[in-house]
Amino acid sequence: MECSCSKCEAQNEWYREQIQDIEMRAKQEEDRLKARVLEIDAIAKQEKDQMEARIHELDALANQEKYQLPARMRVIDALANEEKHKVQARIHANSAKFSQELINWDAAWRLHSICPLGIIPQKMLKRKHGDDIEHAGHAMVLTSHLSEQPFGCSQVQVSLEEQQLQQQFQQPVIQELSQYKKLMVEEVRRLSRCGQEWQASLSHKYQEQEVAQVDQQLQQELPQEQQLQQENDNEEEEYDDDDDDDNNDDDDDDDIDNIDDDYEEQNQRLLQLLMSQISLPPIMPLFDDYPYYSYPMTDYSFLFSSLTMGGI
Repeated sequence: MECSCSKCEAQNEWYREQIQDIEMRAKQEEDRLKARVLEIDAIAKQEKDQMEARIHELDALANQEKYQLPARMRVIDALANEEKHKVQARIHANSAKFSQELINWDAAWRLHSICPLGIIPQKMLKRKHGDDIEHAGHAMVLTSHLSEQPFGCSQVQVSLEEQQLQQQFQQPVIQELSQYKKLMVEEVRRLSRCGQEWQASLSHKYQEQEVAQVDQQLQQELPQEQQLQQENDNEEEEYDDDDDDDNNDDDDDDDIDNIDDDYEEQNQRLLQLLMSQISLPPIMPLFDDYPYYSYPMTDYSFLFSSLTMGGI
């Protein structure tokens, strides 16, 4: 049952206005949401188009790179091959140049060399200890072009050249050997005398006797040393005279071997002389607690080893 009073009509009118207002706002909100949806769709479509364009661009770049990479690889391979051929050409040119220089040098050496001897590798056996100065597997031998007489070559020039070289290298060695022998003899005499005096001074009973024996022994051996030194000087003078007068090189190796043998004999005599100089008395009393005292023999082996080294 509807009420017809003014109050109810006014209230109904208010409700209708509220409903219309709500419907209007709902419609506005719906329109706003539709516009937002359309805007979002447009933005998404734009993003999609941009992404598709970017994908197409990347595909195009990938295809372009795919087609350009083999071309670049072919260009790089061509450059590498060209550089390789250039290097090989330079190597062949340098090898040919070096071979030609070797040929020219060998021809010039054969033309102007005064000695028909050459050093070439050849197996050999060691003759003795003194040949250690030669390189293993190498020796001075006659070359195949010995029969080719170079320009200006003569036996006299070869002999003079060999004599000069021999005198140049052997004379200082002989002088140094003589000085070394003198110094070694003096040093061993001094050591022997010091050892004898020290041993003799251990006992007052044998002091004067031992010193007198040492002096007597040294006085007896002094003429022998002087004679040995005189023989060495005479041999050096004879060797110098032979080097100045001899112009033939056929017996040079035999002369050197004879000189080495003479020096070996001299060294043997020198060693015997040194052994006799450093001989010591055997046993002598020293203290009451120790009835016998054996003087320790000084080790002079390093002196003998040094005398026998270096071809002495």
